[in-house]
Amino acid sequence: PSPGCGQTTTQVAHGLTLRTLPMGGATREFRLYVPDEHDGSEPLPMVMDFHGLLETAELHARSDQWEVKGEEVGAIVVTPQGLGPVPHWNAVPGPDNDDIVFVRALYDLLGSELCVDLNRVYAGGLSNGGMMSSALACAMADTFAAIGLVSGILFGDDCQLTRPVPGIVFWGKKDPILPYEGGLMKRTGAPPSPDQGGFPPVEVAVAKLASLNGCSTESVVEPVSEHVEKRSYPCPEGVEVALYVVSDGGHTWPGSELFRKMGEGDTGDRGVTTDEIDATSLMWEFFARHPMR
Repeated sequence: PSPGCGQTTTQVAHGLTLRTLPMGGATREFRLYVPDEHDGSEPLPMVMDFHGLLETAELHARSDQWEVKGEEVGAIVVTPQGLGPVPHWNAVPGPDNDDIVFVRALYDLLGSELCVDLNRVYAGGLSNGGMMSSALACAMADTFAAIGLVSGILFGDDCQLTRPVPGIVFWGKKDPILPYEGGLMKRTGAPPSPDQGGFPPVEVAVAKLASLNGCSTESVVEPVSEHVEKRSYPCPEGVEVALYVVSDGGHTWPGSELFRKMGEGDTGDRGVTTDEIDATSLMWEFFARHPMR
């Protein structure tokens, strides 16, 4: 239980509140959703949900519906807002990273205000938010029990997990922004080139996550639906790494009604949003299987 458990002086506003946290010369913003069942006595799990590049926390919350899921399953949901005229996250695990410092401060603040189960704190996000969640696994493995990544993953050579961090990943094979086969954004027309900011193929990146967790880098493939397959990486007991691949999917959140509506009549800039799986529900089931060990 976090320090906020059992504190009669703690004032808890149930539902959604829009909050700020002063950090040096900046004022950081975040959305906080507290489910009705929070009474300060029973520790609840907490999910930190990170938006993608160019997105806002408000748009991201509408697209993945984590706050609705939090009310349904009894989880606290935090959706932080990135900085800059183009909202973004600095997705590197360095100790001087202001975004990592912000997340640590947010974790401490909410743990003191709310009754949080510190063995069940999770990070997830879309695109740049998935990369940020990757960085958090590297920098704060003692904090986050597991991670969920949608169309965004980044594990550099400097990442060494201090404990296993199970991870579930979702990616569309027709992603027009961060292509499944790696390289640069397809829109640039440039060939894959690591020295120009390219990135490895998704299966290579997920295999790196599996390796960091002590799992096999060879996956076992099983069909899930007409356009979705699951790649599972054999792991030691208590650890799990899985990749859901959507054969016709784009740079979207699987199961998102908002993304589907945005693409009606035209696949748009992001590509197709599948309704054959729901990433939020699958991510929660994965998180629930993996408290801190």
